[in-house]
Amino acid sequence: KMIFDNHIFYLIKLKEKTAGFFEYKLIPNAIIIFNIFLLKENRNNKMGGFCFNFLKHEAKNKGINKIYSPIYKNNKTAQEFFKYLGFYKKEEKAKYLGSDIYIFEDIFEYDI
Repeated sequence: KMIFDNHIFYLIKLKEKTAGFFEYKLIPNAIIIFNIFLLKENRNNKMGGFCFNFLKHEAKNKGINKIYSPIYKNNKTAQEFFKYLGFYKKEEKAKYLGSDIYIFEDIFEYDI
């Protein structure tokens, strides 16, 4: 576990080898998931679901009833994964990065 700028990071290990990581932030009344990243060979084996269950447990222990995740519009794999977990698309946002550059993302929400 590592905390940096109020973001909490966990390294995921499988048989003493790094399998990926996940990153989230606790805010009043919610958890925001920024990343659940698994190395290619560790995808589709329920490890992402294990990470999500850990975060649901964390939320319940802290009396939190919402989990959010901003997902880039072009990341269809992540969108399908979060839908599979029971998330629904709450809203669309555009982030202005400067010089007329925007990143478009969907905010997915899960009710505990």
